[in-house]
Amino acid sequence: LMHEFVLNGAQIGNLTAFYFYAYLLMQLPVGVLLDQYRLRVLLPVATAVCALGALLFGSSTHVWLSCVARLCIGFGGAFSAVGTMKLISQLFPAKRFALVSGLMMTVGMLGAAGGEIPLVWMVQNLGWRQAMMMCSMIGMVLACLMGLLLPGAEQLTCESDSALRWRSLLTQLYDIVTHSQSWWIALYSGLAFAPVSAFAGLWGVPFIGAKWSLSPSLSSRIVTLIFIGFALGAPFAGWLSDRIRKRKGVMCVGTSISALCLCVILYGQVDGLRALCLWLFLFGFFSAFFFVSFASIREIHLLSLGGTAIGFINLFTALGGAVTEPL
Repeated sequence: LMHEFVLNGAQIGNLTAFYFYAYLLMQLPVGVLLDQYRLRVLLPVATAVCALGALLFGSSTHVWLSCVARLCIGFGGAFSAVGTMKLISQLFPAKRFALVSGLMMTVGMLGAAGGEIPLVWMVQNLGWRQAMMMCSMIGMVLACLMGLLLPGAEQLTCESDSALRWRSLLTQLYDIVTHSQSWWIALYSGLAFAPVSAFAGLWGVPFIGAKWSLSPSLSSRIVTLIFIGFALGAPFAGWLSDRIRKRKGVMCVGTSISALCLCVILYGQVDGLRALCLWLFLFGFFSAFFFVSFASIREIHLLSLGGTAIGFINLFTALGGAVTEPL
C-alpha cells in the first residue's frame, strides 16, 4: 500500500484509522437501530456495505477514495459484534447469553487468526487488489445468506417490545446512560480489555523481542498465544458465570489473575520460552473473563434495549484500546 499510493508509515496509519473512526462513532447508533428495526434487514445490509467497501478499496486509485472505502468497511463492521449479541439475546434464554456470546468471541478470534493464511496467499499470488475483490465477493455471498437464513421478526420473542415502539430513540438511549451501573460496567470493560489491545495488539511483539532477544517473526507467533487463550477463556468464563450465577465475582477474579500474569511477563524473571508461552496463554485466558460484562449489562436493561446497551459497552471497549495504545 505504501508503494502503491506513495505514502509513508504515518500516512498509512492514518489511512487504516478511518476504519476505527466509523466503527467507534457507529457503536451507539448501531445499538439503537438494532433495537428499532429487524435484524434480518439490518445485518445483511451492513454486511453488504462492508463488502462494497472492500470492493471500493480494491479498485481505488486515490488515497481519499481509499479512506472512504475504509469508512464503509468500518460502518459495516460496527454491526458485527453488537448485532450478533442482539441476535443471541433473542434466540437463546438469558441464562445462556454469557456462554453463547463467549463462543461468538471464540469464533471471532479464530477467524482473525485463521484468516491471515489465506489472505497472505491471495496477496502473494493474486495481488492485493484481487484479494480485496475476492473478499468483497465472499462478503456479498454472506450478506445474501444472512438475508435468507436469519429468522424473521415473527420468530423472535422480545419482551415489552410493543410498549417500547412508541418511545423515541433519544428516550431509549437516556434509559441506558442514566443508569449508574451502565457506566461502571462500561468503564470496567474498557479498562479490562485495554491491556489485551495495547500489549497483544501492538507492543507485545517488540517488547518480547527486546527482552528475550527473539526475532519479530518468532515474537509474533508467541504473542498469538494470547489470542488463543482469549478464544478459549471467553466461553469458559461465560459457562462458569452461568453455572455459579455470579457475574461480578468472575469478572473481578479473572481480571485480577490476568493483571498478575501481565506483571510477571513485564517485570518478572521468566526462565525459558515454555514458561513465557504459558504466562502469555494464561494472560489471554483470564483477560477474556471481562467478556462477562456484556451479559451483565444486558441483564440490567430490558431485552428490547439489549442492542443499545451492548453498543454502549462496546464503545468503551474499543475506546479503551484506542486510547491506551498510543498512551
